[in-house]
Amino acid sequence: MAAANNEAMASFISKRLHELQDRKNQKDIADRAGYANQNMITHLKNGSAKLSLDRVADLAAALEVDAFMLLKMAILQYVSDDQKGVVADLLANSVSENELAILKFIRQLNGDVDQPLNDRMKNTLTRAFKDLAE
Repeated sequence: MAAANNEAMASFISKRLHELQDRKNQKDIADRAGYANQNMITHLKNGSAKLSLDRVADLAAALEVDAFMLLKMAILQYVSDDQKGVVADLLANSVSENELAILKFIRQLNGDVDQPLNDRMKNTLTRAFKDLAE
């Protein structure tokens, strides 16, 4: 197993814990995720443990993130480097609840017309998402 796979998860969890620190501590998150103590959250944050697939939904709820996005990262922790690209490709066409909501909103805005992704649409979406990031 490549350390980089654990590092991506560790970085994500560490960042999310920082974002939630004013509202939740690691013990709160561990409790909500079904862990007996906060040590497992520390191990996940440090990359010294993999997220078990049966804990994805509960940890996603505790971290207030999309469960599918967390599941994709968790699955990649268990995949060898030579298979990581294949598995990532299989998961690439799946969408999270948030992505699906965005897609449904775009469909609503354009009258549910299947428009091709052209340069104009790419530029418009790029500007919109850059505005959201600021």
